[in-house]
Amino acid sequence: MENSAKFALTADDTVAGMRLYAWSGMTSRKTLIRWFLLWVVLVAVLGWIVTRGSLAPEKLPATALVVLGGSLIPFLLAAIVTVIGVPIQARRTHRQQRTLRGDMTLAWSDDALHIESEYGIFDIPWGHFLRWREDGRSILLYESERLVRIIPKRALSDGQQQSLRASLVHIEASRGKSP
Repeated sequence: MENSAKFALTADDTVAGMRLYAWSGMTSRKTLIRWFLLWVVLVAVLGWIVTRGSLAPEKLPATALVVLGGSLIPFLLAAIVTVIGVPIQARRTHRQQRTLRGDMTLAWSDDALHIESEYGIFDIPWGHFLRWREDGRSILLYESERLVRIIPKRALSDGQQQSLRASLVHIEASRGKSP
């Protein structure tokens, strides 16, 4: 059937999905605005600390470099923690959560996502998802800000990916948004 796929998530699938989840969250419009405001505050505070309120014109280039470089350190640390921490946490979650490892069959239509696993059979109407994201390895379906369904692209043919994307537009239609 063109509109269905059977698979079991691997630890690598979970890592790829959680990496997409983390980067999507870190680069969302709301988060980028917050990061920008935090950066402005950091520049102002570091500028005041370094100059102590006064600055000789000849020291301006070196001071600006110190302030700008120092203001980027928290963001670099967040990126490093994400790159290193997300795979570790995703693998641990994959080991701990049995429901992630079982065989699953997904089917989709214009109305809903149909899921069958050893834990049950249920349909989730597209309007119940908040949004969806994808990258080269995964498609994420957000049921809430913190709960996502990971669909590994390795389990879908190109035709199935196109078919699923055609159904996913119903998520945006129900929210009035685009991915």
